[in-house]
Amino acid sequence: MERWLKDEVAKQRADLTPAYQRPGCVTFRSNERPFDARDVVHSVFARMWAASLGLAADPDAVPRLVQDFGARHLFLAHRDLAPPGEVAPARLAEAERDVDTWRTALLERGTFTLDAPAEGDLVVDVITAPGDPALVGVHFHAPDRHQDPAARPKLAPPKGTPSRAWAKLEEGLGWSRAPLARGDRVLEIGASPGGGTRALVDRGLVVTAVDPQPLDPSLEDQVEWIRHAIGDVGDSRLPKDARWIVCDANIPPTDALGAIARVLRVLKGVEGLLWTLKITDEAALSKLDRTLHRVAELGFPRVMATQLASNGHEVFVAAFRH
Repeated sequence: MERWLKDEVAKQRADLTPAYQRPGCVTFRSNERPFDARDVVHSVFARMWAASLGLAADPDAVPRLVQDFGARHLFLAHRDLAPPGEVAPARLAEAERDVDTWRTALLERGTFTLDAPAEGDLVVDVITAPGDPALVGVHFHAPDRHQDPAARPKLAPPKGTPSRAWAKLEEGLGWSRAPLARGDRVLEIGASPGGGTRALVDRGLVVTAVDPQPLDPSLEDQVEWIRHAIGDVGDSRLPKDARWIVCDANIPPTDALGAIARVLRVLKGVEGLLWTLKITDEAALSKLDRTLHRVAELGFPRVMATQLASNGHEVFVAAFRH
């Protein structure tokens, strides 16, 4: 997705040109604007982003780079060495040892804290990789930020979880901070085989699962299962008390959005949408901005989107009424 990240940045800031790059890490330079830590472009395809301060050959260089900003919160992580889940174990272990070395050295200086930042706090980002200097930057923390410094939360699915949808939804819920409450009714579109359903049920949510394909047998007695495609489900069968829509249907974005729009015309109490949007082809990518705008037009003034580490060729969309 690196090419799409660059295209997305170019649409927002014509003055930015690619600069220092490594696999999993891209920087941009502007020859027109002075440096401003708040003037940072975010792409849907960047899980971490910051205003770059430069490279640090060793931990001693980090305090010097950030001394004018007064930032104490530290986000420290190694860059992506390969697509998530595909890096060789030995290489991953080496990268994590490198992070441990930097963490120990930086905390010994007493300048930084690993305490979770609050909204608006200035955070120092240090991105490492074995054999390379660290890239140092700063960002102002905001609601669309991961609390996990690497934006790669380590999630362990419960034993017997039927699909990777569990990790996708769990990561999406953590990132978006969606305020689902125990006892809320969720309409889940595209539930089979039930990984996301398991995540919802284990959180105490009441699930109406819609999918013609089988659910894991362990879930059949825990949810209301409508064994049809959403397009074949009549309005009268939709749960009128649904507060949330979760969609991970394996269909093109246009079709999924049409189904979601139809459901929202019937269900008036929906507070939010959590949608794993499939990037099925180049056309879906080129229309991503338009798709997100359409979500807002459905009555969700706050729309967030990012490519989670668990997503693959997907984008997680969280949209809220309030």
